Amino acid sequence: MGSLYLPCLILSLCMYETFGQVSLIQNKTSDKNGLVPSTESDKASNVLREILNQESLVRFSMVQKIQGLVMDAMDNKNDQKILQTKLGSVISEIQDLELKDQKIKAENLELKRELKSLDEKLNQMNETLQTISVNNIVDRLAGTEDMLSILSASVNKSLEKAHEDLKESKLQWSKRTESPFTEVVFTAGITTTTTFKSNERVIFPHVITNKGNAYNPSMGVFMAPVNGKYLFFCSIMSETTANSWVKINKNGVSQVVIGARGGVNDNYSSASNMVILELIKGDLVWVAGYSASNRLYADNNNPTATFSGILL
Repeated sequence: MGSLYLPCLILSLCMYETFGQVSLIQNKTSDKNGLVPSTESDKASNVLREILNQESLVRFSMVQKIQGLVMDAMDNKNDQKILQTKLGSVISEIQDLELKDQKIKAENLELKRELKSLDEKLNQMNETLQTISVNNIVDRLAGTEDMLSILSASVNKSLEKAHEDLKESKLQWSKRTESPFTEVVFTAGITTTTTFKSNERVIFPHVITNKGNAYNPSMGVFMAPVNGKYLFFCSIMSETTANSWVKINKNGVSQVVIGARGGVNDNYSSASNMVILELIKGDLVWVAGYSASNRLYADNNNPTATFSGILL
């Protein structure tokens, strides 16, 4: 609005000055009408009007030109702003491209370093491969053959030992099968009434048979002399008004339980049980109490409670 106001103001001032001069000349001419003839006065007025009209046209033309220049200047100013905006955008894009270019240069530098490292490794590998000659390969093969020979000898020796062990095992088994019932077999009994508690070992001191001496009568424990399957049998008798509960243990672990309840009026109760156990040489088997309180009846001449075992 300020830029358009200036040309309009100049144009108004020029028109005001022109029309003011025309009015003044007309007044002066009318004042002199009494002294100057009317024809000459009219001629002078006409000439003066034409001069003023031409001057007004010139001034008006100048005002238009000035206005055009002002409008051009405004357009140039707007164009300059647009150019400045575009220039700022271009500068920002150039900065982004410069950053990307720097990043690409850094990546290229890192790739060059990696390629250089790979080239060095390849060169080292080539040098290593070149140092390995055919003679070295032959020597290594010869060493491998020696190792295979040693390994083969060791395997053959192990096989021979295993074969000997197998022959010995077969011999021992054949000896055992010739007389299985006479090598390891025992039976022991109790000749005195005995009381015992839970897990307390029951001793059968009266030995009837003990082939192989695998049963210890003083401890009441059987120790397996060889690997194999063994049959164990236990028979008990409870006294009147007393209960008897026992178990056959293998290495302290219960295998079977035998229980006999006492009766009244001098009645006795008996019970028995058996178990087949697969033992390893040195395994232990014995009879122990099962309930909290137990009482086994025994006859002085003939045991009524026995513990037996046999190698099958």
